[in-house]
Amino acid sequence: LANFIARVKNVNCPPGAAASCDINGKPLPFSPDWKGSLRVKYVQPVAKGYTMDYGLDASWQTKVNFDLQQQPNSFQPAYTIYNARVALQSDAGWTLSLIGRILANTSYSTLIQSSGSNINRYVPRDDSRYFGVNMRYDF
Repeated sequence: LANFIARVKNVNCPPGAAASCDINGKPLPFSPDWKGSLRVKYVQPVAKGYTMDYGLDASWQTKVNFDLQQQPNSFQPAYTIYNARVALQSDAGWTLSLIGRILANTSYSTLIQSSGSNINRYVPRDDSRYFGVNMRYDF
């Protein structure tokens, strides 16, 4: 399995280069060692032409590094995201859903970047827990 994990294989540092140049065996940027997801769905008939759809999904990944130089402040710790959905579906093509996203209120970064003495942390649009209603019509 170790052969499948993304690591820097061979960097030839020039003579006199800083010790930080030797990144052989270190993680490649933007490449968690492991990542996975699971989705559970249950559909229940409730009346003629109507069903209830219950769904729960989770996605998980190990820590990820965002910098080839392996700066200590450029790592995103491992995290898990949980989402849920309850929907009323009609055979006529419409669906009314109640959704909950980021249920554990897990904050995560899509990029962490060092610039001088500053650390810039970029987060996705749905970085915090939220709930909503979704109406959909398929024709």
